[in-house]
Amino acid sequence: FTMGGSPAVQARELPNRRVTISKPFYISAFPVTRGLWSTLRPDTFPGKECEGLAAELPAVHLSWIDVTEFCAALS
Repeated sequence: FTMGGSPAVQARELPNRRVTISKPFYISAFPVTRGLWSTLRPDTFPGKECEGLAAELPAVHLSWIDVTEFCAALS
């Protein structure tokens, strides 16, 4: 596929470049919600940040280390 913006919104999107994904990988069909994240890491979104409709919001502002641990736990 061609990676980059057209038109570019940020400078890092240029230059457009051809990318080939050479190894298989897994990807979720749905975003990881705060509710799902909290089942494995309840300390991340405390209290009202993960109650009711807030539990359906995407889990954001997570570190790469947190995400790799989460993926390992799901596996």
